[in-house]
Amino acid sequence: MVDFNFNINSIFPQEVCLVRNDLIPAGYQGEASHASIRQQVATVLNVMGEASARAQGLKNAITSGNKMLNMENQTGYILVDKFGNSGMGSVVGLLKVGRKKLFLLDDVGKHNEMVPQCVLDFYVVESRQRS
Repeated sequence: MVDFNFNINSIFPQEVCLVRNDLIPAGYQGEASHASIRQQVATVLNVMGEASARAQGLKNAITSGNKMLNMENQTGYILVDKFGNSGMGSVVGLLKVGRKKLFLLDDVGKHNEMVPQCVLDFYVVESRQRS
């Protein structure tokens, strides 16, 4: 699990929480300023994106708070362990989906451009993965 020095449970109200490009989690109704929440969500996305990149052997992260801010057609899902980090919550996983331009070959070798919904990035903390 990935622990942070802020209360994950107060930011992400459900076990699986949706985040779009405004970086305000779906269902969030806290009293803190939105600037503060956006910064904390960006921190979570940065840390999880870096962990995903390391796990995949990539030089650069695919997911970050800044990248989410600049992409309207992407959605992140954050998986939270509500009981982790002494009750403040821990982040267990990340799934990012969105539309991406792909070029596919048909049966006769003709190129076809498509923009399907795709899994763009995912990560589950190693200690929570099946072996």
